[in-house]
Amino acid sequence: MSLKRRNHSSGFKLKIALAAIKGDTTIAQIVGKYKVSSSMIHLWKKTLLEGGADIFANNNKCSCGLSEKEAEKLYAKIGRLEIERDFLLKKF
Repeated sequence: MSLKRRNHSSGFKLKIALAAIKGDTTIAQIVGKYKVSSSMIHLWKKTLLEGGADIFANNNKCSCGLSEKEAEKLYAKIGRLEIERDFLLKKF
């Protein structure tokens, strides 16, 4: 019987990483409660501690992973499509 790989949501990972950082419970207790391996908990905790500053660094930036250049290209394309749509609505 093969084991199915579980995919956890980002909210779930955040909750577990925060619990590990708080230190109210031990890693072993978290493993028992959430049925997640201790190595994953340590990885999520490390990821949160290393990337936590990025949450507050770019308040006005897009958090979708696009560069400014890509975002500008997409906004330009949206503008062209809106103009085409408006033109076609007037024709019909």
